[in-house]
Amino acid sequence: MEQLSSNELDRILSLVSVCDQPWTVCKAWWWSIVNNPDVMARILVNSTHEPLLELVKHAILNDFKTTIRILLASSLLNAEEDGTELLIFAVMRGSVDVVRMFLEWPSNAPPADCKDGRALVEAAENGKLDMVRLLLEWPSNAPLADCQDGRALMGAAVHGHLDVVRLLLEWPEHAPRADCRDGQAVVFAAWSGHLDVVRLLLEWPEHAPRADCQDGLALVGAAKKGHIDVVRLLLDWPEHAPRADSQVQRACLLAIRNGHIDVVCTLRIKNSVMYRAWNCVKNILRKLLHSIPNNFETRDGRRV
Repeated sequence: MEQLSSNELDRILSLVSVCDQPWTVCKAWWWSIVNNPDVMARILVNSTHEPLLELVKHAILNDFKTTIRILLASSLLNAEEDGTELLIFAVMRGSVDVVRMFLEWPSNAPPADCKDGRALVEAAENGKLDMVRLLLEWPSNAPLADCQDGRALMGAAVHGHLDVVRLLLEWPEHAPRADCRDGQAVVFAAWSGHLDVVRLLLEWPEHAPRADCQDGLALVGAAKKGHIDVVRLLLDWPEHAPRADSQVQRACLLAIRNGHIDVVCTLRIKNSVMYRAWNCVKNILRKLLHSIPNNFETRDGRRV
């Protein structure tokens, strides 16, 4: 139903609301679709309750609020059977205003925490900050910020939605722990290369995850994907940094296999007994470079 316009939808609505079997009625109004036979075909194929749901979803995708309002006010949809599916679809593909319309369904509106907070999880994964806040603040049946053991937090972290991660962690009631599921959020963020999210989680004042959680899995994932900045952050973390033995060796092997030479060099330096010596050499070179004047004369008389 990708081709339907707002006018076409309004025309169909006027047809489907005249009797108890709306989709068969369309046959009598042949003149309304004589120039659009594909519209009639899509409606009548497998003529059941499903085409009506598809019509609503099409309206959600195109933000046809008037169409949605007419359908929700009619008796064509069953709030208890269809409401949850449509609410979650609206969260995933629609606007905040459309989601609010479903939550305010005239009768038997779907609860904001339907399916153990599935709507909140989808909003967090898609980085829809306003929608996450709308669901959490809903006056009745609001989902818990830590529903499904912090799945919303993990979904936001893996996709790098820093504002959503912060909002969930700061929520005054039932906020997810930053180290929920043994630091799974920081592992996901590290594997995806979201440096700001990794830092936020590690710095969180309460229940911060360890940089070496899950036996250094965050480091291993960042090295495998070539996220050099995340690798350096984890290795240099002042507390519980990944150990310079099996964890670093495993990360180094994966970095080699995937051709991330810069990561390999960083890991090898960290894992060698020459690490301190290398730092000393860098400091000496840095001092020497700073001591060289901006302009000086070479032996052959040239000034550089």
